[in-house]
Amino acid sequence: MVMNAQLKIIFFGGLLLCFGAHSVRAEDEMRPAIVRVEIYINSEKLSCDVTSKGLFSEKIIGTVQSGLPAVIELFYQMMAGSEGTVLRGVHSYSLGYDVWDDVYSISAEDSVEHFTTLDAMRLAIENLRNVPIVPMNEIAAELEYSISMSLAVSPLQGSDKRKIEGWVSDNMRSDQDKTRREQVLNLNDLINHFFTREDIPANRSEWFETLIFTPAELRMRPREEKN
Repeated sequence: MVMNAQLKIIFFGGLLLCFGAHSVRAEDEMRPAIVRVEIYINSEKLSCDVTSKGLFSEKIIGTVQSGLPAVIELFYQMMAGSEGTVLRGVHSYSLGYDVWDDVYSISAEDSVEHFTTLDAMRLAIENLRNVPIVPMNEIAAELEYSISMSLAVSPLQGSDKRKIEGWVSDNMRSDQDKTRREQVLNLNDLINHFFTREDIPANRSEWFETLIFTPAELRMRPREEKN
């Protein structure tokens, strides 16, 4: 009887440990996270590779495989010593699936890449390469900088699309007199409006901050190397 009781304790204890480990893994996978950023110079631009995890929750997988798009936003801000933030920007990636041709895709600002499997698309988006940050002629080679990045992923629902379009329409009207600086400031407003809340939502990663670097220290990546 004592032996049976001990076995039961061990059995149920093992179940609790397995359940706890599974819960932790599920929680980790639910929230996106940036795990590595490598900075270098490519084609006269300060660029980087971004490695992440946790982008593909069950909701995102279900959305994409149903033929609806999901959107990943990579937000970044570059700081220069005591000067504070000198640059803010965002790169947007749309994840798609053609249910007729059975082809997955990642659409960026000016390119579309196709994949035969979901795993291949996942590998590509979780290992972004040659992400441009700023032209080298716009920063000082001797100053010290750091870059912070955050990823957000969500299914592109109609209400979200209308909300973003409405904000852009109100704040980034295509007047001929509007300068590039004004447009950049409005982009910063957009970033602040949606993504600088204290309560970070579950679909967005914590900010990942790189080590301090000087552009003069960065390695050069060959011009012909592509994504």
